[in-house]
Amino acid sequence: MTSMVKTPKTRQKICDEIYDIILKAERAANIDVSKKFITWLNHLPRDFSKEIFTTNYDLIIEKAFESLLIPYFDGFVGSNEPFFSHESLEGKSLQDRPPVSWIRLWKLHGSLGWFWKTNDGNNPDRVIRLSSGAKKDYPNSELVIYPSRDKYESSRKQPFTSYFDRLRDFSLPGEGIFIVSGYSFSDEYINELIFSCLKQNNRLHVLAFFYSDEPIKKIVKEHKNYPNLTMIGKNTASISGVFGEWANASPDELITPFWEDSTKSVSLGDYTKLVEFLTLCSGKGGA
Repeated sequence: MTSMVKTPKTRQKICDEIYDIILKAERAANIDVSKKFITWLNHLPRDFSKEIFTTNYDLIIEKAFESLLIPYFDGFVGSNEPFFSHESLEGKSLQDRPPVSWIRLWKLHGSLGWFWKTNDGNNPDRVIRLSSGAKKDYPNSELVIYPSRDKYESSRKQPFTSYFDRLRDFSLPGEGIFIVSGYSFSDEYINELIFSCLKQNNRLHVLAFFYSDEPIKKIVKEHKNYPNLTMIGKNTASISGVFGEWANASPDELITPFWEDSTKSVSLGDYTKLVEFLTLCSGKGGA
């Protein structure tokens, strides 16, 4: 009998393969939809910071921010090899934080631009953030992304510890709306945190839009369709804790463009359609 053990070298090879696949897709991607989303978010009137939590590895959101010249903050500081500084997330007063107008970006599963920089004798090991495609300059550095079951264990390391703490701090106090798109609730660590916050803070409301119905059915089966969790799927939904199938579209002009009557389905699980819906709701139309 033989067994296979995932060694650090094997994991590095897997990370390298993931890097090549996502980098190729990223370079071919159209960032217009993300630019429209960032524009919508940036123009929302708020007297507190707006925050994005993403499990994506690619740099499409960063490219959208920078093409629009909209400032954002992700906890990294510096210019040559920006390094993660957890102290920058822990400020207790406005004087300790970046401007409230800067949107916060937290990449919960890592990024194509993050690398472990090993000890050079003077500095400790640290995570540095570079541009997309920078791996060619750091061929022996470990990419900071975590496939499969490594995610849960590695999420306890920096910058992940600070990012998950930030997600908890964002969700627990006061009133808030947390919009979820493109996440299928497949990461148990993130799920545990979200459901815990929903139970502890009944003034938090999560609006989750799914491309398929299976994740909704799974959450309902586990009795976690809390009243402050709204889940919108293609053919099903759970609203105020009540699960059911879509029957007919509302005559409301807001939902009509996103309803397919022949299949009794809603298309808001598609990120592109959701962004169209958000801009329509904001009165910006298709702009």
